[in-house]
Amino acid sequence: MSTLYVDTINEKTSGNGVQIPGHVVQVQNVEGNTQTSVSASGTGRVYADLLTISYTPTSSSNKIVLLGTCGFGSNTSESAAGAFGVIFEVNGTNHGFGNYPWYDSALVYPLYPPDTTISKTVAVPTGSTFDIKLKGYSYNESIGTMTVRFYEYSLTVMEIAQ
Repeated sequence: MSTLYVDTINEKTSGNGVQIPGHVVQVQNVEGNTQTSVSASGTGRVYADLLTISYTPTSSSNKIVLLGTCGFGSNTSESAAGAFGVIFEVNGTNHGFGNYPWYDSALVYPLYPPDTTISKTVAVPTGSTFDIKLKGYSYNESIGTMTVRFYEYSLTVMEIAQ
C-alpha cells in the first residue's frame, strides 16, 4: 500500500489535472414562506407547486441529491380518508417518498403538523436544463374534503460527480 501526498489539486483541464468522483460539483437552494392551501374533495391527489429550481447539470453521468423540507399551517378541513405530503418533480416525473403520509382515518391530526423532510437521489435526466420542483399535495378518498396549508419550505439540489 502506498500513500500519495499532494500540496494542491487543480481542476481538470484538457489532458491534465485530477478528477475525484463522489464530490459535490454544484448546489442550488431556494426557500419560500407563502402559505399555500391545497384541497382534495374528489378521489386522488391534488398538487401545488411550492418551489422550482431551473437546473443545468455539469455532466449527464452525475447524480442529483434532492432535499426538501416543508412546514404546515393548521388544516382547514380534514377527511376521514385523507392524507397529505410533499414530493419532488424532476423534469416532469414525480418522485415521492411513501404512499400516504399523514393518512389518519381517526381524524386526530395535530393542529399544526410538524415539519416534513424528504430526500431522494436521482439520475440526471436527459436534456441540458430541466425543472426540479418541491410540490405539496392533498389526498382524499371521496369522503369530505381534505384541505392542507403548506407554509415555510425549502428545496436544495446537490449534483454529485460520479
